[in-house]
Amino acid sequence: MTARSHALLRLALAFSLGLTSLGFVGCTSGQIGGAPGSGGTTVDGSGGATATNGTSATSTNDATTSGDATSSSDAASTGPGPTSGSTGSGGGAEPPVTVSRAFGDDIVELPQYLAVRKSPTELVNATEASRCVMLLPKLAGLPFFGNANTCVIFQIGILDAIPDQPKRQAVLAQGFEEIRVRVGTDALGDRRLAAHVMLDLLNSPPNKLAIFLEDLLVAARTANMPIIVGLDAVNWWEGRPDLWNYFDDKKPGYSPANIENVDWAGYEPAWATKVYWRNWGSQIRVETPIPNTASPQFRSAVHDVLNALTPLLRGYADSLAPDERWLYGGVVIGTELSIGVNHYHYVFGNAFLGQPEACDPGLPLKAGCAKGSACPAYNHGVCPPDFTKNLYGSAGLAQLGIKSALDLKLLTNGQPMTRAVLDLIIANYVDFFDAELIAAGLPERKIYSHTGGTFGPKGPHSHFPARIRTVIPGWSAYGSGVKKPPIDEFLDWSPEQRTLPWSMPEWLPFSPNAGTGKNWHDAWEANLNHRNSRLISLANWEGVYQNSAAIQGLTAALTTPRADACVTVPRTVLGWANFGGTLGVRLSAQHGASTTYLNVSTKPEQLVGGGLASVDVLNTVLPDGAKTYFFTSPSPEKAYVQFVTDGCVRDGAAQRTFAPLLALELYGNGQAPAGPRLYARRDGGVATLVWDAPPGAGVTLQIDDDASFVSPLLDENVSGKSVYVRDGFDPAKTYAARVLVNGVASNVVKP
Repeated sequence: MTARSHALLRLALAFSLGLTSLGFVGCTSGQIGGAPGSGGTTVDGSGGATATNGTSATSTNDATTSGDATSSSDAASTGPGPTSGSTGSGGGAEPPVTVSRAFGDDIVELPQYLAVRKSPTELVNATEASRCVMLLPKLAGLPFFGNANTCVIFQIGILDAIPDQPKRQAVLAQGFEEIRVRVGTDALGDRRLAAHVMLDLLNSPPNKLAIFLEDLLVAARTANMPIIVGLDAVNWWEGRPDLWNYFDDKKPGYSPANIENVDWAGYEPAWATKVYWRNWGSQIRVETPIPNTASPQFRSAVHDVLNALTPLLRGYADSLAPDERWLYGGVVIGTELSIGVNHYHYVFGNAFLGQPEACDPGLPLKAGCAKGSACPAYNHGVCPPDFTKNLYGSAGLAQLGIKSALDLKLLTNGQPMTRAVLDLIIANYVDFFDAELIAAGLPERKIYSHTGGTFGPKGPHSHFPARIRTVIPGWSAYGSGVKKPPIDEFLDWSPEQRTLPWSMPEWLPFSPNAGTGKNWHDAWEANLNHRNSRLISLANWEGVYQNSAAIQGLTAALTTPRADACVTVPRTVLGWANFGGTLGVRLSAQHGASTTYLNVSTKPEQLVGGGLASVDVLNTVLPDGAKTYFFTSPSPEKAYVQFVTDGCVRDGAAQRTFAPLLALELYGNGQAPAGPRLYARRDGGVATLVWDAPPGAGVTLQIDDDASFVSPLLDENVSGKSVYVRDGFDPAKTYAARVLVNGVASNVVKP
């Protein structure tokens, strides 16, 4: 059986058995599925270095980091020591230092995001330029690319409209700033305002997409606002006729083989689609076929585009210091991924190509258009789709997903379609896309799915296709008002599922121009405070831009949250080091009322939803306030380490978050060495140094390129801080770092 067959079997079993085959191990008495902690490991809960009097620099520990630790889920984390991510002069002048600062260890890497989604379909209206300059004075003198609904449109057409890249990036930065200015604030506690941008992967050349994404990332960093990037390859692919044109030899991209890349409305090639319809407020005809997301050629095209984009996303995430990582909001897979709902096809729908769109079925009957008796108020007697009735959207519509089901071997010729098969098609595509992002080294805990089209028990999908591996599942919700999100069918599936993260990448509780400020605030709070909510994205910014009540509601959610508002923030592994034969790791500070668990396994596989599947080495709870852990292992042992945080109890269940999985070589006696202690890690070209020091201690950080520290490259007073980040390391050199705490030298590490 091939690897793909194994994956499909796993998905098929999951859905046919209600996903119990991918279930969770229960948690009791502070344990997270697996063997309880044993083996004499010791937690140092003090988090403090030993302070002594005197001024001489005497080292209490001369061990160095071993450089043998890597992150299995975030490939950028390569452990201490020079990496290929560094840039340098090869022994000449030192590379420029662009990051160099110290800060505390109370770090929020994964906050709760209150996002506004920017539409990529707006058109420029130059008459709004003066209004926008008054709102955003830095737009003065720059080209205008906005309209009455936003002062800066986030659309790839800006590349042609403003060919000067620095000016273009400056304009886009003001697009992020506009959101902050209109809302009036951007953060409260563990909540963060964010911008959700959208890229259509198969509608523009990959090189243009890469330039546009680079511009957006630079602009987001300039504006200091989190960016969440939606990557969609399904809704628009007009720009790739080489994938879909199987039927017109007079137009670009023609190849009869392309019939394999499009969906079929029947079991034979004669039923291959050429056109489809969707209703995003009103029905529109889209004159391309429907994608077959299971086609190898289609997936190869997606892979190629992602190869152009993911290095930019990873580079951006890597460039952020631990206390800035909240600025990388993550990636959303797709836009309402579903079968039929956003790509429906009327029976014999191909015949309407070349005919007036006003006479399409599903539209109100127009004079001169064909009539019918089944639904006489509409053209051809065909009513608009109603996906609450069946899998394909009511009479007059064709069942879709057949070609994908055949390719994935979920159906054989003539077998009837089922909801479980439709779910598996979407789940398989999310699985494919997620694997691409993970292989590219993107942080796995900031990948969201965006599925849609549930429409009740008779509709084409359940909520479960969104739930793949460690992806944070997500759905759309419209018109829910001030109520909690309509996803409890999914969240209540098991006690464990109630604790895990979820998201709403497309959300509009009221009509864009409706509701009071209190209505909107109550709606935000109902969703943000429902179980483990991680991302709510208002769709779209341009739609609510002129509704002051909608803006007031968002402002209130970032200034006056509900009394019971809370967010579970995962701990961050800031660094590790070898202390005389014992591996120690250093965490960010405990955040709020929470509990931290340490799980260690010989296997990297994780449960669906997160967490090591087999905890066969260690499962222990850290004492309250502990920031360090020192391992016990008589001989070096490769293992996978994950810290898990529980907090924010809702409906009797603590909400759970996971730190990225680390592959470490464990060794040591489990004893915390005498302080001071220094730890390190490298993410791309940025080194992080973190130390243990008691409150009020005098701390000096030194970095040298010869380990003598006679004339160090850096000799900085970092008292009152506990973390330092720096780049500018020459890969041809070996650097050394230490801290002096009240004059006592720590161990030496290689940054």
